[in-house]
Amino acid sequence: MRDDSELGVKIRKARSYRDQGYLKLTDAIQRYCLEFGEYQLSSGAISNYYLDLRPLALSSSGLFWIVYCLHDVLQVEGAGRSIKTEFDAIGGPCIGADPIVGAFLYNQGRVKVPVRGFLVRKEEKTYGKKSMVIGSVKPGDKVVVVEDVCSTGTSLLRACQLIKEHGCEVVQAICVVDRLAGAETLFNACGIPYKSILTINDLGINDDTTTTEPDQNNQQVDSGPPKENCEAVGGSCRVSDGNEKTNSTSGESPKDQSGDVGSAKVVE
Repeated sequence: MRDDSELGVKIRKARSYRDQGYLKLTDAIQRYCLEFGEYQLSSGAISNYYLDLRPLALSSSGLFWIVYCLHDVLQVEGAGRSIKTEFDAIGGPCIGADPIVGAFLYNQGRVKVPVRGFLVRKEEKTYGKKSMVIGSVKPGDKVVVVEDVCSTGTSLLRACQLIKEHGCEVVQAICVVDRLAGAETLFNACGIPYKSILTINDLGINDDTTTTEPDQNNQQVDSGPPKENCEAVGGSCRVSDGNEKTNSTSGESPKDQSGDVGSAKVVE
């Protein structure tokens, strides 16, 4: 049966299957990952929307389109049989990157083109090897670091910093959705290649985020990355722990918590 919905018409008019993939990902995020209201971010800013990609990344069809678009950004062709971007491993910060990395690696195993993977812990373990980086990545590897949602970008940058300390070279940092709160500026200052699959503009979001009060590090998400929290030296950035409070996904997308501040829901 012909799909005459607005999305169906856009897909039929799309110039390529690639464009159809981006349209389908955008539509899925708008349907299942967005809520509107007043949400207080951990930085103290008030956002007029809630963006959480976990419902999509933890569904088979949603994860398919995320990885499909990730393939396009990384110039992966032939369903993973040809990779033009040179890298040995892909990973990212827990837990927003977990399903994305797992799906990417599964596909590479399916087409028998090996790629290693890794995850970056939020906190150092007090037992075992105590490593912040876990996985099959090796010192000397060229790596791609991926995140589900980026705001100021310090969570993704911290993962890049830690994988560099592991002895790897970051050839690309990628986020699925950029909230346009300073991430690109931060990575440009640090000399790390950065791309996003989508931005909030692609989702048709009018971001009215305003700052009500600073967090303990005086960081304001709507004013870009604070210089005191990022030291760029020779293309290398250092982000101290705690600069950007994070939630249980990637450190960027808010999570509802009990309590409220005025009429705003407290999110973290």
